Amino acid sequence: ESGKPFGAICISPRILAKAGALRNKKATGWNGDDELDKLFKQHDVELQNQDVVIDGVIVTASGPTAARKFAEAIMQVV
Repeated sequence: ESGKPFGAICISPRILAKAGALRNKKATGWNGDDELDKLFKQHDVELQNQDVVIDGVIVTASGPTAARKFAEAIMQVV
C-alpha cells in the first residue's frame, strides 16, 4: 500500500501471497512441490513460469539460480 518496492525469492513469495501482498499481481516462486499454482490461485495471484517477474514495484523470483536476475530486477524498480 505504501508504494515502496519489495520482493521475494524462492519459497518466500508464498508468504507474501498468504499475507495478501500479491493479490491481483503476477508473480513466480519456487515450485518444486508443484503446489505453487494452487496456492497462488487461492490468494488471487497469477503464476508466471519465469525466473523473475516484475509487477509494478513487486519483484519475485524462482530461486537461487535466478538470484542475479532478481537483484537486477530490484534495481530496476527502486
